Formats: sequence, structure tokens, C-alpha cells
Amino acid sequence: MSWFLEDTKSQIYFDELLNRYLPNSRISQSIWKNLKPFLFGEEKIWQQEIDQLSLIIENMKRNQNLLADLDQLFKQFEDIRSILEKLSLNWDEVDPLLDFFHIKQFLWFSYTLSQKLLTLDIDDKIMQTTSWYKTVQKPWVTWLQLLHPNNKNFYPNFALQDIDHRSLKDLRAEKRRLVREKRESEKLHRSYYETKLNIKINYEGYVLLSISNSLLSSISSDPHFTFIREQGNEFVYYLLPSKQERIIDEEIKN
Repeated sequence: MSWFLEDTKSQIYFDELLNRYLPNSRISQSIWKNLKPFLFGEEKIWQQEIDQLSLIIENMKRNQNLLADLDQLFKQFEDIRSILEKLSLNWDEVDPLLDFFHIKQFLWFSYTLSQKLLTLDIDDKIMQTTSWYKTVQKPWVTWLQLLHPNNKNFYPNFALQDIDHRSLKDLRAEKRRLVREKRESEKLHRSYYETKLNIKINYEGYVLLSISNSLLSSISSDPHFTFIREQGNEFVYYLLPSKQERIIDEEIKN
């Protein structure tokens, strides 16, 4: 639904004006797209919003860092509504690692924001009339403890620890094993062709051959090597991963 005739919006530069105040957080940006005006009969809500803005402006005048602090904080909020919807509909669709990582981030920033609001120079009775008072009162620490039960300190480091999730511990251990196995496979693969062709292949799999090298023709036609570039009188080739390396890469991705 459009709340303005397009001609009216153009004449008062409505879009240009609003675009100057585009929110930083992703969740606010999605709400911004569906922004609606206050209608007749909603004067009380409109006045409350004006009063709250006045409180923030007054605090910004007294604290020059407040705007920058809030700006930086809101930039870090992600929109987790789709994750919460999955939680409410079907628990099996929720990723216990990635999704809960985002939930924990949101909880931490919400807790940090509530602490920042409590530092504002606002009378308690007036604070209780604001729309953000409920945010301050929510049990953010209790919810954070549910996702991080073995850590008493809450800090902006969102890496889930092995001790917090058994499946995460097992996944990390398996990935470390696969990475070691891949490195050993790469080493054997390079060593085989270095011995077979009597060439030097660096640890990244690249080999440099001069234009006069007798092996240039055989390597250029070898399906295990691919041409990368020509530089001066030299050619750079790359030793393609072995079948075993590709299998390990797929296991790591999955």
C-alpha cells in the first residue's frame, strides 16, 4: 500500500529525505522497507516516539561518544527471525552449530545494548515509560548461559567451544584428522612426480620450467599438470590434486 501519491512524494523529496537515515542493522533495514506512518488515532504512540527521541538526543548532547557507540553496536545485529521461525516449526531443520552461533550473537549484542541503555542519564520512572524498557528487563544473561553453560564470562567471542557441544568437538577432531591426511597425501603426490620426472615442485604444487627444458613437452601433455602462465622464457605448471586429495576435500566440505 502506498501512503503517498507519487507526485506528492516527489515534490517533498520524501525518499531522498528518508534515505539519509537508513538504519545500520539488517533487521532494521528489513523493517524500514515496510515503514508506515502514524495514522489518525495513533497520536499517543506518535508522542511517545517523539519523547523517546528527545531523551536520546539530550543524552547525545551530554555524551559525544553515545551516537558512535550505538551506531557501531546496531551494525552488528543480524536478522535471526527465520532461525526463530524454524525453531518454532521444526526443530530438526535447525543447525545446532551455525544457527545457534547466530542466536548467541544476537543475544550478546542485545545484552550489550541493554547495558548501554542503562547507562543513559534518564530517570527510572521515565525509563519505564519507554518502549525499550522491556528490552532492558529481558533475562539476556540467563539465555546466554543456556547456549554457553560451561563459561561464566560472556565476551564478544562467538566461537563455540568443544566443551559446549559434543558434536562440535567430534567434527573438529575429524576435520583435523582429514587435514593431516590431506597434507600427507599432497606430500606423497609431489614426491612421486618429483622422483618420476626429476623436477622440483614447491609445497603449493607449482613447477617452473625454462623454455629449453627437455621435460616441457611431456609435462604440457601430462593430464596431471595444468598450464598456469608464461613469464618471460619460463612456464609455470600446476600439479593437479590426486584422486585421494579430491576425496578428502569433499569429506572436509561435507
